[in-house]
This record gives sequence, structure tokens and C-alpha cells, in this order.
Amino acid sequence: MCEDLLNDENHLILTPVSEKNEEKEEVNIVLHVPEINRAWHRRLIRVAIQYSQLQACMAWYSTLGGAHSSLGDRIGIHAHLAGEVSKKQLALATRLGDSQLIARCHLYLAFSLLQQGKLQQAKYIILKQMEFANSPQGRVDDKLMVMCQSAWTRLHYQMGQLSLEYNDDNLTSRSSRR
Repeated sequence: MCEDLLNDENHLILTPVSEKNEEKEEVNIVLHVPEINRAWHRRLIRVAIQYSQLQACMAWYSTLGGAHSSLGDRIGIHAHLAGEVSKKQLALATRLGDSQLIARCHLYLAFSLLQQGKLQQAKYIILKQMEFANSPQGRVDDKLMVMCQSAWTRLHYQMGQLSLEYNDDNLTSRSSRR
């Protein structure tokens, strides 16, 4: 057993007490207890609270962006709104400094651009994120590459749809000329 005592000089003094013997052995162990840097402590608490709030905002933006994106295939304004939400997510992810999250937000924006028919802009973003996903820093999360592949597949599907529409329009206009 030890009796603990903090003296005026911020030293912790431990005095062993023998239970078998009624006599106290006078052996003092002095440990210095550093004073808490209160200014640094306040900064850390503020940063932790801000980080927590940013994470909560990301969750809300993700929910809102997902809802607009699901409607964006049928209603154009929702595709645009999903893109706006993904830009806000991107700004937050940048503030958080999470490179994986930043890449995902870029892909959310690419999906919005695909829904809006802006295929070249989407293609550029997808290729950049695929490059990142193949880098050592990007390989941390396998989901990122799956998202890139999904976006790439959707891009090619939409390009194929445009090609079919173009061919159908040409056939229709040629047959009407005859």
C-alpha cells in the first residue's frame, strides 16, 4: 500500500506503508507531475469538437446528396442539386484532410455530371480518381476503386446510349427524306 500526497511543488510523494509492521518506513519516492497547459488543452478540445461537427455535417450532406442523386436520373434539377451537395461535401472533406473522402466526393460530383449529360467533365474526374485509387495512398480502401469502376461503367453505358440515339436519329431523318 502507498499513501499518495501531492505537495506544493507539483511533486507526487509516494510513501510505502507496511501492513505487517505498525511502523511506517520513511522511504519517499518523488515524481514530478507536470502542470497542464490549459491553452493547449482548450485548442485540442476546440479542434475535437469542430472535427466531430464536420463529421456530422458530412453525414447529413451524404444523405441529402444521395436523395437528390436517386431522383436525378429522372428529374434534371435533382441531378444538379446532387452536384451542388457534392461540392459542399468536397469542401468539408478538404477541411477534414481525408484524401479518401476527397476522392469519393469527386466521384459523387462525377455521378452528378453523368446524370446531367456532361460526359467529358465526368470522364476527366473519373480518370483522375482512378489514378488516385491506384496510388499507394488510394489503395488503402478497396471501395474507392469499386466506385471508380462503377462510374466508368456508367460513363460507357451513357456514351453507348448517346451513340444509339444518334444512329436512331440519323436513320429516322434519312427515311423521312425518301
